[in-house]
Amino acid sequence: MSFYQDIFDLRGESYNNAMAGFPEARHFERAILLDMLQPKASDFIIDAPAGGGYLAEGLAELGATPVCVEPSENFGIPLSDRFETHISHIYSLPQFDRAINKVGSLAGLHHLNEYEIQTFFDQSYNVMCDGGVIAVADVMKGTPVAEFLNGPVDKWTETGHDGRFFEKNDLADFLKKSGFKRISEEHKNFFWFFDDFDGLVDFCHNLFGLVKAQRDEVASAVNDILGVSDFDNGVGLHWSLLYARAEK
Repeated sequence: MSFYQDIFDLRGESYNNAMAGFPEARHFERAILLDMLQPKASDFIIDAPAGGGYLAEGLAELGATPVCVEPSENFGIPLSDRFETHISHIYSLPQFDRAINKVGSLAGLHHLNEYEIQTFFDQSYNVMCDGGVIAVADVMKGTPVAEFLNGPVDKWTETGHDGRFFEKNDLADFLKKSGFKRISEEHKNFFWFFDDFDGLVDFCHNLFGLVKAQRDEVASAVNDILGVSDFDNGVGLHWSLLYARAEK
């Protein structure tokens, strides 16, 4: 199984429960994207795919108005009471009754094929105001994160995981083909942060829906593939994404 909607119709609830239990774990991952978007109070910003609203929450905290586009109705259950929400494929964006200033996408594009990704960028360009900004982040091919997702996550979930990960300059090339300018792209390393190792393992077990794995198997996989660092105030799971930003 590889279709985004199919995966998160099954795994969305577990993913949202993990995020609710550890709402600050992925702070650094989101903070990088928010810094690239520079949300302002006057901005209407598409979050696609929005999932349970993690990026949207960060946008709203900074005063912007999120416009959520999420393919899986089950995954998007937490969205409806908080944000303008459209249940739709992100490569078939709905008609909006307002001008869109910016677009953000956090770690969801690797579930799409090349045509769908390019179409998402094309449509983002078309709905965006002149001078608008798009910022996206996703998994880079050949990294430990890619190995973990298409390895243990693929093996231990009900849905499997067959991600289409990005090589250097892939995101920049998609953006250029859509007409965007002033494009930048950078692979960034950071931590998912937890009070203790047990919390880290619980988070990964639930976030990825690793229902076929025992806790000790998850613990070994995150240690051996991703790496864990100890700090005075907690533990950090090594993670990384490829980030890209462009302007219309």
